[in-house]
Amino acid sequence: MRASAANEIGIVLYPGVQAAPVHGLTDLFGIAASIALDEQADNRFPLRVTHWRPAHSRDAELLCVYDSYARGSPQPRILIIPPTMVDLPNPDVPAGVASWLRSRHARGAKLVSVCSGAFILAETGLVAGRSVSTHRVCAEALAKRFPEISVDTKQRIIDDGDRSGSRYRKPHSMPRGDKPCPTAYRPC
Repeated sequence: MRASAANEIGIVLYPGVQAAPVHGLTDLFGIAASIALDEQADNRFPLRVTHWRPAHSRDAELLCVYDSYARGSPQPRILIIPPTMVDLPNPDVPAGVASWLRSRHARGAKLVSVCSGAFILAETGLVAGRSVSTHRVCAEALAKRFPEISVDTKQRIIDDGDRSGSRYRKPHSMPRGDKPCPTAYRPC
C-alpha cells in the first residue's frame, strides 16, 4: 500500500446525495487532519479527503472533484457513501456508481454507507447474504428492494471488515431522554 493512500478517505457523490453530511464529514476530517498535523514532527499530511462524482449520471468511472491534498494520484482506502437528501436513491441512478465501487473494493478499498447510502452499497452486490444497518425509516424499502440482505435497525454500526454500514437520525427525531449531539447528525 502506498503511503499516500494509507490515510485517504473518499466521499462518493451521486445524484440526490445530501450535501450536509458530505460537507460535515469533509470539515470533520479536515479539522482532525489539522490537529494531527500540528502534533506531528515530520510534517506528513496525516489525512487526505477526496470527493468522487460521475462525470455523467450513468458513468462507471468517477472523477475526483475535490482533493484536500492535491499531490499525486488520489487512491482512497475508505469510501463513504453518504445518505440522500429526501427520497431514497433511484434504483437506476447508482448503476455506474455501484460498478465503480465494486472495482475500488476489488482493489482493496473499504466501503462504508451511512443511512440511505446503504441502498447504493446493496446495489454493488457486495453485501448479499450479509447484514446491513440503516435508519428505521429506510429499513422496509431496503429489505424489499434487496431481499438477499438482512436489514438490521438495532445495530448502529455493522463492520464486516471490508464493508460497513451505519444508521443515523436527525436530532429532532430522537426519542425523549436522548440528548442531541451538537452536530447535524449523530449515530443513533
